[in-house]
Amino acid sequence: MTAERGGRGDARRPRFPALDPEPPPAARYRRVALGSGVTVVVLAAALGLTRLTSDLLSHRGHARAAATHRSVLTRTASAAPVATIVSFTPDQYLAVSDLRDTRSTILSSLGQMISLPSETADNRYLVTPNADVISFTGQGHPLVAPMKDVNADNWSTVGSEPLADHDRYAVLDFNEGSPGQGNSPIEISSLATGTAYAPWQADAAAGDPQAIGVFASVAAPMQASSHPTNTFPDASVRLLDLGRKPVVLATAAQLNLAVHLGAGTSTSFLPYPSPSGDLVAVSVQPDVQEGVSALAGGLVVLTRTGHVVAGFPGAGAPAWSPTGTSLAFAGGSKDGSVLHVWTTQGHLSSQDLPASRGPYSDCIWSPNGAWILCAAPGPHGNGQDWVVASAAGGPMVVTRGPGLPITWLGAAQ
Repeated sequence: MTAERGGRGDARRPRFPALDPEPPPAARYRRVALGSGVTVVVLAAALGLTRLTSDLLSHRGHARAAATHRSVLTRTASAAPVATIVSFTPDQYLAVSDLRDTRSTILSSLGQMISLPSETADNRYLVTPNADVISFTGQGHPLVAPMKDVNADNWSTVGSEPLADHDRYAVLDFNEGSPGQGNSPIEISSLATGTAYAPWQADAAAGDPQAIGVFASVAAPMQASSHPTNTFPDASVRLLDLGRKPVVLATAAQLNLAVHLGAGTSTSFLPYPSPSGDLVAVSVQPDVQEGVSALAGGLVVLTRTGHVVAGFPGAGAPAWSPTGTSLAFAGGSKDGSVLHVWTTQGHLSSQDLPASRGPYSDCIWSPNGAWILCAAPGPHGNGQDWVVASAAGGPMVVTRGPGLPITWLGAAQ
């Protein structure tokens, strides 16, 4: 039975743009389709170190994608596009900086945060774990809107897409642990009224951009497994929309095989929906306690009906392009890290990334889809070493930032 939590109005709360009257359906879909599909998850750093194969998998076979490999050519920060980046600093603050200038401005008015905020798939908002929704004006000033009736001590925003249904509902998780710790209550809360529904339990979830619901990773029942993780044969990735029957998109066995793991490998899954919600990229993370290297795993791209579009063994965390037609992710090779860009038409291109002290992660797209910014751990593991790559290929720009990049402000030039 669906549990509902009523909201309480508060005239003192700042009004949020997403809470304006619902636009016509055509306008809503156009807005989502033109949004940015950039998501940032801290767990991505554990992935992306093994060599990527270019096999694209479907339910009935394999399709070979042509990959174009480019040599490492770099330029200095002065060659970077003109852009302002919002970052999450090691001191747990949001900061803004220029790609061409290492100086940054701390947005101290936001205060400290307990962990990395999440960017929505349409690139309109940031959502913090302490129940604040943040947008930025054209000058980069933050607009903070606290969620109604959310107790941040018990509920926290989770997932690569923290909002659902055209940015009208927040996705909250009662479990403060990390994915792989077993199922916990998942709540959908209206940003306008505070009314909440908690009909599901899942190990990890991300908002469904199309409807009031989530893409969820559902762990195996405890009685069926000795480990509280998503393990064969009981775990699955599902589409859970309010008022509709659950759709099983893929089982653990299918996802494991798609990234060249044994069907029975104990794994956890993180869903990354595209900006429109038509596709979802699932990060497959093996349980290192099962004797499987943490360098294994990868990505599997699924449709809303569960069709396997592509599989990428060894891939890191994905970043959807603003139009949702391309997917960027870092992978490993014998010589170092590689940036891959896959299109929904089946083309795969690859560019060598400059040498770093650790795996690249936290890649984000520019709003116009022309540039991809990736962070590397750097000498102190602070994510302050940045590389800017053109989506069309060519020399990469090596620069630095104040921390892990989260989103671009305005179009890059």
